[in-house]
This record gives sequence, C-alpha cells and structure tokens, in this order.
Amino acid sequence: MIGALALVVLSAAAAVVFLAWRASAQHDVLTGRAGKCRAGDAAACDSLRTACLKRSPEACELLAGAYLAEKGPDPHEAVGLFEEACTYRGADGCFRAGSMVAAGQGVPKDASHARDLFTRGCSLGSADACAAKRKLGD
Repeated sequence: MIGALALVVLSAAAAVVFLAWRASAQHDVLTGRAGKCRAGDAAACDSLRTACLKRSPEACELLAGAYLAEKGPDPHEAVGLFEEACTYRGADGCFRAGSMVAAGQGVPKDASHARDLFTRGCSLGSADACAAKRKLGD
C-alpha cells in the first residue's frame, strides 16, 4: 500500500516538473517567434496567429505587441488580440486591452467596456488591472 502511494506521489511530481518545463519551453518558442514577427517575418507572425487561435493567451498577447511595435502599428488589431487573450484567461491581455479601450487607442473610448476588461484581469490576478479598475471607479 505504501509503495503504491509513493509511486503515485512520484508520478504526480514528475508530471508537475514536466508541465513546468513544457510551459517554459513554450514561452521561449513564442517569445522567439514574436521577435521574428516584429522584425517582419510573416511566417513567425502566422505561427503566433495559429497559436492564438488554439487558445494561447501568451501568443495572442505577443502578436498584439508585435502589431503595436511595427513601423505602421495597427492598434485596432492589437486591441482585438489583447481581448482574445483576455477571453483565454490572459490577465495581462485584459489589462492591456482595457488600457487601450479606456484611452480610445484603436477603438472608440469606452469606460464601461474598459472597466469590464479590468475587472476580468483583476479576477485573473493582474494587480495592474485591479489598480486601473480602481482608478476608473467601481
């Protein structure tokens, strides 16, 4: 009985280590693609778009950042991608989308929608979103 329990605990620990490694490796890959996308590599941008469509909030956020960093930035597209990241539980995406909506950057200014985005970001753990929500007022 104790041997079986030890095997279960070791298996769970190994799974946690593997998942942490995988998340770190995925982060490195996505960050590398974002750099290439910012440099004008269309294939890297397409790869980020595909990962975003597969519900990766980090890929959506990185692609949005690339849209903002281009020589001819597209804030409208960036807001949409940040909102998509927010939908996929990306707290930073909620904060960044809310900030752009509150400022009217790329979309019409909308304090109510910005507050909703900040509220979601805050509930997902973004201290910046909580502070922005307080600044807008409840």
